[in-house]
Amino acid sequence: MVLHSGGTETLFGVGGLPQDPGFHRRDDDALNKAPDSGGRWPFVEKTAFTQGDVPARLPPPLDSATPYWSRTAQLYAALSQYRHALVHRRITLESNGDLTGTDAAGAPLLPISTSKQDALSRHAVTLSDALVAATASKRLMNSMAWDLDALDSLHDGGRIGATQPAAIIVKVIDDLQPGHSGSWILDGHRLHVHLREQSLRPLDADAEVHAIFDGRDRIYEAHLDDVPDAAIDVDLACLPSWLRCV
Repeated sequence: MVLHSGGTETLFGVGGLPQDPGFHRRDDDALNKAPDSGGRWPFVEKTAFTQGDVPARLPPPLDSATPYWSRTAQLYAALSQYRHALVHRRITLESNGDLTGTDAAGAPLLPISTSKQDALSRHAVTLSDALVAATASKRLMNSMAWDLDALDSLHDGGRIGATQPAAIIVKVIDDLQPGHSGSWILDGHRLHVHLREQSLRPLDADAEVHAIFDGRDRIYEAHLDDVPDAAIDVDLACLPSWLRCV
């Protein structure tokens, strides 16, 4: 994805193959030493850029997760011949779903399995969402890492070490208790103990907590891995960043 002030372009092009992982804003081009091509950035220059040093300024959340950048950049370079084959109609979809084709010299490309195609597509979507939002939860970062780990044979950057994302996100429901001076008590320890008793991970669970005041039931949600494993005071007029009203 190239982030421009006037809009966005997709990260992965037709067929899920990488189109443009520049992840730059135009005013960052000079700082990141991106080539000046008069508004047009050829694929060969993009590939060379991705193989250089980590850019000086990456947008969040990549600015604090450079291994995600480096592996995505390696994917872009590793799949360049597949991208060219797709553009020039030298790509083939086999009966088992594998993506195959020939490179510019006519040599056969190694097949890309359906599972890797799925991982590539998921990575494109989740990374694009994270870049647009300029933030990502631990759960989303783990999901991206899981897909990048599945693509290790393509980017050859090594595994990040993610855990398999849960198919179902468990919701743990509790009540907030009135505290002192208008605050409310969120018993995070009780929520975490309940998860441990069920042999569940906080990464795979959400918390839903209720507070009844002014005759109304107010509902708040959080990813449980963000909730402290302790009883804490919460000011509902100034929520912590990990707690949101629904």
